[in-house]
Amino acid sequence: NFVETNPFPVTDTLMARGQQRYQINCLPCHGPQADGNGITKKIGAMPVVANLLDKNAIIIPDGQVFHIIGQGKAPNMQGYAANIEINDRWAIVAYVRSLQRARFATLEEVPAADRATLK
Repeated sequence: NFVETNPFPVTDTLMARGQQRYQINCLPCHGPQADGNGITKKIGAMPVVANLLDKNAIIIPDGQVFHIIGQGKAPNMQGYAANIEINDRWAIVAYVRSLQRARFATLEEVPAADRATLK
């Protein structure tokens, strides 16, 4: 059983930290959009990398994403528990969820006051 949702409040500070930690630790493999098209795939070092925008990645609980960051996922992903502190793993979870949301959100999910600013 995994924690369903991130236990930390999603704030600008948490998101900025998550983005920073994602760019350092996750972006090389998962890419800037989290679609699995990072540099390791492009150069052929890891031909198969998880697409974090895939439905299966979106529907798993936040706690499972946290667990995968820390313990890794066979066959290709090593665990990062020794390299990424607990709070930073939760920040990465929040950031990954924001990338997923940005990719699949509908216009109706955007607050009315913010819709006018969209192109």
